[in-house]
Parts: sequence; structure tokens; C-alpha cells
Amino acid sequence: MPPTFCSDPEMVQGILAGGKDALVRSSEALEDRAEDGAAAMAEKAIAANDVVVGITAGGTTPYVRGAIAAARDRGATTVFIACVPAEQAPIEADIDIRLLVGAEILTGSTRLKAGTVTKLVLNILSTSVMVKLGKVYGNRMVDVSVTNTKLRDRAIRTICDLADLDRAMAEDLLDRSGQRVKLALLMYWTGLEAEAGQQLLDHHRGHLREAIASIRPTP
Repeated sequence: MPPTFCSDPEMVQGILAGGKDALVRSSEALEDRAEDGAAAMAEKAIAANDVVVGITAGGTTPYVRGAIAAARDRGATTVFIACVPAEQAPIEADIDIRLLVGAEILTGSTRLKAGTVTKLVLNILSTSVMVKLGKVYGNRMVDVSVTNTKLRDRAIRTICDLADLDRAMAEDLLDRSGQRVKLALLMYWTGLEAEAGQQLLDHHRGHLREAIASIRPTP
């Protein structure tokens, strides 16, 4: 999320039974502790402004269910994602998403259909949030973090396409904006310099379309 949408690393956080070590070393037994899921919510100081998404293919993982219950108690909005019908694993959550992919080719191997469709849904969810936060203009990612050659090339091509500029002009605009695509576009479309343009974007919570319209209202 941070390199693609320049989001704060704290905005979207992954919480896994067993912690980061469980990404590379199996620790299935730790997912059986509902109290650990609840403790993770306390450790993260989950509150009313947070959204907690619980992910469990079979719908019964105690760690996830404990985390969802604790998050609800702490006032957070909760989303539950499972690949079984609601009647098979009911839960109290604000949004209950069931991805009914049917039986796996290898019985019980959720690494196949269940894992794939869950990843698709998480991509849709996170991308939609970034769109709502103003990190997209049209179908372009305008908050991309220009941290390597590939991303700089993407940033330049985005400016070329959206502003209808040649590459040299887009590069110059990107450099004058401090490598910020959204600001570069605002500068081009409004005539503002970088500092004033950034202040305008901040005032409109980073929404490029709103910032432009405040200076140059469209019919």
C-alpha cells in the first residue's frame, strides 16, 4: 500500500496469529487461541475510528473470531471474510462477506480457490478505500511513491497521459513538484507553484478533483 498509494504505513496493518515469524514458519496451533486475537486488538489500541477485517477461509479460526469480538467491544467497524455459508459459521460482524467457491480440488486445501478469491476481495477492498481517499484520478494512481526508476517512469507517463504533455515537460513538472504526481498535475492545471499547491491539496484532504474545482470550477 505505501509504495503504490503513498499511504501511511500505519494505515493498513496486517495482524497474524504468531506474528511475523508465522509468515515463514508454520505455527497453526497459535490460531486456536481466541484470547490472543483479543489481545492483538488491545495491543493495537483498536477504537471506534478503526475497521477490523477478519479473514478465515473456514470461518471457525478462534484467533480471528476472538479478534472480531474484541474489536466490536472496542467500538470498531468489523468485516468478516470466510469461504463457507453463514449458517455453517455464524458470527456477529457489521459486514459479513462469504465467498462460496465450492469444494477444493484437493479437499481442505484452501491455498487453491479460497486463498485466491480472498486475495481478490482484499485487493478490491483496499483499492476502493484508496479511491475514496483521493489517491486515484480517473483510473490513474496519482499518489504513487517515486522511489525507483520504474515508479518514476510510471509517474512521468501518468502526467503525460492526464495532462497531454510530452515527456520532457512531464519530467520537469514532476521535478518541480518534488516527485509528487498529484501536486504536479495540480500545478499544471491551476498555475500554482509547489508550496501553494500543496497547501491547497492539504486543505482538500488530498482530493485532486476538489482542489482543482475550488480554483477552476467546471460547468
